[in-house]
Amino acid sequence: MADSQNKPKLSSAETLKSELSKELAQLQAAYDAEMANFFDLLGRISDAEKQGVDAALLEQKIAVVQRERRAIGEQISNKLQELRDVDGPTLEEEYAAHLAELTEKAKTKTKTKPKSLDWLAQRTTSALQRLATGVDAGIEATPVLAPVRHPQRDFYVADLLDIAPKDDMPSMEHPLFALKAGDKRVREYRRGGTTVTVKPGFDGCATIHDKDVWIYCISQLVEGINRGREDVSRTVRFTAYDFLVTTNRRTDGDAYKRMADAMGRLAGTRIETNIETAEIREREGFGLVDAWRVVEKKGGRMVAVEVTLPDWLFRSVQASHVLTLSPDYFRIRRPLDRRIYELARKHCGNQKQWQCSVVALHEKSGSTDTVRKLRAALKVLVEADQLPDYSVTVEEAHDVVIFKKR
Repeated sequence: MADSQNKPKLSSAETLKSELSKELAQLQAAYDAEMANFFDLLGRISDAEKQGVDAALLEQKIAVVQRERRAIGEQISNKLQELRDVDGPTLEEEYAAHLAELTEKAKTKTKTKPKSLDWLAQRTTSALQRLATGVDAGIEATPVLAPVRHPQRDFYVADLLDIAPKDDMPSMEHPLFALKAGDKRVREYRRGGTTVTVKPGFDGCATIHDKDVWIYCISQLVEGINRGREDVSRTVRFTAYDFLVTTNRRTDGDAYKRMADAMGRLAGTRIETNIETAEIREREGFGLVDAWRVVEKKGGRMVAVEVTLPDWLFRSVQASHVLTLSPDYFRIRRPLDRRIYELARKHCGNQKQWQCSVVALHEKSGSTDTVRKLRAALKVLVEADQLPDYSVTVEEAHDVVIFKKR
């Protein structure tokens, strides 16, 4: 009798998990169906606009699908949280612990008013620390990683984030993207028989933050190919909101404008290169995107985006010349740190570590700053120790930087 009474208690958590898993599977199937409807309607709207046909009815339908998709996503987010709560603390408990931690940190950071000439000693110490960390060279001592902007994501966006970020290997090796906004210089890069010439558009060269559009599109293409979809092409359609959340951006009106500006820079920047893709080496020129278009609601709010990638990049994706990036890649703040991460990911591969002279790293990065400033930036990166996937050390005696897998 005692055994029969104890058995339900021992298996209650597993039973609850099983029930929640079944409900999640049903919701996932419903969500997938709405996703299929969404992309079907998006394609039909695009075709209708090209033919000059009124797409108002289709836009009404896609709005309904969007609402259904969001509703299902919220249900799944709640179920996932219930599943996590079976074994771990609830959101309220996590929030309370986090609040207590912040309160404790605030107490320890309380400053006392300097007395007599103590202020001079403090200022001197601060200046020495800035010199040691390279801030004197123009490198801000800010955290390497930005905070997660969307910790409680709708499930349908979280589902997109389950698609690991992918980057193409040629652009990881060669500096196609500028590290400074507004860069209007023609940049040339030559190394090992490969030549790359980057010519800016009216608004300057596309930056490495603009490259997030590339990475997002490549990730969607690779996922489609892996699932055996037959409609995979170099034209990728997605919602602006999904892109902004996935790449850890804000979702206010300014963020949508910045996204449109990035599209313009990507289309305007021209690349001339003989980089080999899919065992084909040819000298050619192309834009970083061939074309882009946006479907907007009244008031100018972006709803859906359509991006056509260049043939050169699509061949690279088809040939599986891609690598998986850390999910924290989109949190890396500074352009140079992003570029350094790309190079570490490209060259480490399956090795435990990769080392490179600081001078060679400067050349590979495409930085227009001096080697001295790169050394200062590396000091900050080493001190912060926040680069995803890799620890960074610098051997000053040999002027070598070493990346080790964490």
